[in-house]
Amino acid sequence: MGLVYERYFRGPNSDLYDMFRLPYIGAELLLYGVPLELYDGDASVFPMNWVYSVLYEVHKQLPKFSRMRVLTILGFQNSKNAEILSALFGTNFPKWGRRHIKGAYMLLLSLPDNLRMEMDCEFLMLIGTEGLNRNAGGSLVHDIELATFVSGLSDITLLDLPAEGQDETRSNLHIAVNVLLCTRNSERKTTFHVASQGTGMGGKIMSCVIDGLTTRQLPNESQRKTLLTSETGGVSHNLSSSWNSISFTSQNDQIYSDAVLTLKKGLLTMFHEKATNDQPTCLGALMEYMCNLWEKVKNGNFAIQFGDTDTADAIIGLCTKLVQGEKQLNDQLNLWVQGLDNHITELKESASQNGQGMDSDGILTILRSEANTQISAERDQIKASLWDYLRQEDIDITLVENYKVSLLKRVDLIQEQMTYDVAHKIEAATIRHEMTIKMHALLTSLEAALEVKLHSLLKTCKNNGSMIDDKELEREFVSVWENIPSNLKDPPLETPEILERMVEQLKRNLSNRGLKKQNVRLRNANQLNGFKVKTSHFALSSKMKKTLKYNKKVAQTFTNNLIEDCDKRVSEKQRHKECYSDSYMRELLAIVDKDLEVLKSEPFMMNPKFEADVKGYICSKAVESFQEVQAFLISERETEVRFLNETKDRHMLNFIYRFRQRDQCQKAAQSFTNLCLKPTAEDFIYNSLERQIFNDMLQNKNARLYSSPKKFHYGLLKEMLLKDSFENFHEYLQSHESYSQKSIENFIKAHLSGSVMIEDRREQRMHQILNWVKSCINQASESSSGAHISVRLLLEKVCISLESMGKITVSTQILEKPLFDISTNRENFLKDLQESVSELSSSIAQEFMENEDVIEVPDDLPNKLQGILFDRVKGCDKRCPFCKAPCDLEEKDHQVHEAVVHRPKGLGCYTNANSTTLSHNTCSADIVGKTQFQNRQTGGQSLPFKEYQSIYPDWNIYPEDPRNNGAAVYWRYVFMRYNRRFAQEYQCAPAELPQAWGKITQEEALQSLREAFHITE
Repeated sequence: MGLVYERYFRGPNSDLYDMFRLPYIGAELLLYGVPLELYDGDASVFPMNWVYSVLYEVHKQLPKFSRMRVLTILGFQNSKNAEILSALFGTNFPKWGRRHIKGAYMLLLSLPDNLRMEMDCEFLMLIGTEGLNRNAGGSLVHDIELATFVSGLSDITLLDLPAEGQDETRSNLHIAVNVLLCTRNSERKTTFHVASQGTGMGGKIMSCVIDGLTTRQLPNESQRKTLLTSETGGVSHNLSSSWNSISFTSQNDQIYSDAVLTLKKGLLTMFHEKATNDQPTCLGALMEYMCNLWEKVKNGNFAIQFGDTDTADAIIGLCTKLVQGEKQLNDQLNLWVQGLDNHITELKESASQNGQGMDSDGILTILRSEANTQISAERDQIKASLWDYLRQEDIDITLVENYKVSLLKRVDLIQEQMTYDVAHKIEAATIRHEMTIKMHALLTSLEAALEVKLHSLLKTCKNNGSMIDDKELEREFVSVWENIPSNLKDPPLETPEILERMVEQLKRNLSNRGLKKQNVRLRNANQLNGFKVKTSHFALSSKMKKTLKYNKKVAQTFTNNLIEDCDKRVSEKQRHKECYSDSYMRELLAIVDKDLEVLKSEPFMMNPKFEADVKGYICSKAVESFQEVQAFLISERETEVRFLNETKDRHMLNFIYRFRQRDQCQKAAQSFTNLCLKPTAEDFIYNSLERQIFNDMLQNKNARLYSSPKKFHYGLLKEMLLKDSFENFHEYLQSHESYSQKSIENFIKAHLSGSVMIEDRREQRMHQILNWVKSCINQASESSSGAHISVRLLLEKVCISLESMGKITVSTQILEKPLFDISTNRENFLKDLQESVSELSSSIAQEFMENEDVIEVPDDLPNKLQGILFDRVKGCDKRCPFCKAPCDLEEKDHQVHEAVVHRPKGLGCYTNANSTTLSHNTCSADIVGKTQFQNRQTGGQSLPFKEYQSIYPDWNIYPEDPRNNGAAVYWRYVFMRYNRRFAQEYQCAPAELPQAWGKITQEEALQSLREAFHITE
């Protein structure tokens, strides 16, 4: 509508009647909440006619004498102004990112009644800008024009700096600084405020620029409002960087909600301050000022040209140096404060060596002097760096001459603020140090008592073999803690109680001196402006006119000296931080009474009122001093109690930890002996026995069957045939390996049942290995220095030494457990370890005595004899893909497998095709026939058996010779004998076997087996 209106407004001889309705519609939309484009940033044009006409229509609809204030937010590229305004006021400004908009938009908000009173206006005009510095590296003239125009209209301008790179940040600062330079002397006094979305120094530099270019009084750190930040320590506002990816309104974090509320309160506070100093404006005046300002912007009628960046560069550079210097000073002071505890200790030790004492006041004086010296030196360095920068960059000093005073004043402000902050930190460090010293004696006695209790508990636990839980340990600790006498004084009096007791002492003093009727009233110290002797203080005889003046002078001098003496006595008590006592008050009143007796020697007399007033005045001053000391002592007491409570918890945990550690040492020695040394010793003892047993078995008359895999296979088949047990055949067919292991185990048991162990040899090996262990422990102990050792490191040395003794392998994996990750007393742990080794020797000897059954011995050997023998005879582990017969080739790394004895497939639960009848075909017969096979390897297709090598190229199956059945006779005999048993086991129909199979005898089956394996018996 604005473009159309401007086009027809400027056109010659145009019928504008229909166009007059557009401003009215625009005003309705603006009042409805639709922002009005105030400035076209892409064209750098202010549609004055359109905006003026719309605002005129708005003016007609607003109540008469309506007043308003203006808030402008300068948004640079990606600064997300619309999100900020939406979060603050619930508005809906055009957002950067949806469209690459650039320009300024305005919206008029009606204020609620409570804010109208605070802001002294009825409406708030919001002006939001987007897209400043959109073309990075390009000219900033039009951006400065836009920013200057909207800032000149504002009461408050918020500079919203986005999180950008170094180049973009400097361009943003150029725009902001030029706006400040152009508007600083404008008719409307704009207050600038800075906000930064990044964590860099851009926001702090801009805040420094504002302080330097504005004529307002420099704020200190506590007066700067911090908004939209989770870290509120910066001089500038710090906006959340997460807004770069999502809308602010979608944030549910309580931190962001609190930050928005803080920002809104801060802005409203600034408007409230504006209301007390500046008058609001009406819309008509704002419209007129807007037109005049636009003409001024178009003509460039400002103290600085829009394209001039020299002054901005100089100011930005100076402020950068100033901010860097402030940060460096802050870092140095923080580092210095961190080392205060050690520094205080050094100061006290130095004074003690010189034969001097040093109290807290002396330490505070020295530390404050050191801090002030450091801050002053850094202040001078910051000031020097500012002018060094101007000289190094060859900058004309006249460019910043007008801002020199403000910048130097900011440096002085930094010094004051740092001095104030460090003073508090120094005082806190001194108090903390004093608390540590006061508690040291108590903690020392506590440690001694806890050590005694610890030894008692460990002894009880070891003797009884019981476990003590943490609850019981806590109770034992509390019993010791409560028996330690506390060095804390009685709790100090509360400050109101001091006032009551002082008044009571004053009344008692006056009563004893016969002045009971005098009124006693202590006034607040802030109401005391010095004691003045009045005419009413003199007795009637001393009120003679000719001597009254002299009498007043003498009495006033006396009173001043008396008050000064009392103040010194109170200051002395205050300096020593002594808890209030009624004796202090009596001592103070005694000084007054003594001096009043001296006053009686003067030629004039004072009435009782004088004594009551003087004492009341002195007590009024003293009560505040005593209350200050008392408040400090109360705080100190709270600190002491808190320190004791924290110390109690820490010592309780330490007590429990030490008990667990000492107990863990005993358990570590026992575990290492049982889980590491014992297996090593047994391995060493049984290793030689194992070889003897194995060699002896190979000499057995039946051991020839274990000389090769083929002979072993033959022996298994022969054994099954002779035993004639279906269960043996079925077990063999189901798992050849399992049956082989069982057969070997039976063979070993049969052999061992007839052999005798050499007891002397076993005893000798036991004593040898245990002597080595003790020697290694002594060597590891001698190589370790210090009262404390690492248990893991010591035990690792023992293991390494033991392995170097001979062919011994020690498993150290157990040492990786947390049980051994401790450091303990060397002598205690070595004693526990040596006792455990002695117990190990007795334990192994006892096991020898109980191990009378020689058959059980192999179960205790680390390398099973069964496994060794099986590895000798197991041969190839491949099986026939059809009948599952094992490969009998003995050559290593053979590529093609062969089975000596193929068996009918029905023995492995194979059935005929489309039938439940067990198959009696063998692989050797199938490969010469026309039968086919089908399985997963064929992909579901049927292939002739004779083409089996296309699927199984690593198998060679010889065809069956019809003239010589050979090895097939063995399994035909077995199948015929147990046909029904196999069918019953597999839940199938019995195989239809040839009648000729029934004529095969056991001897024929055995003979065919000999021929197949080429065995001669």
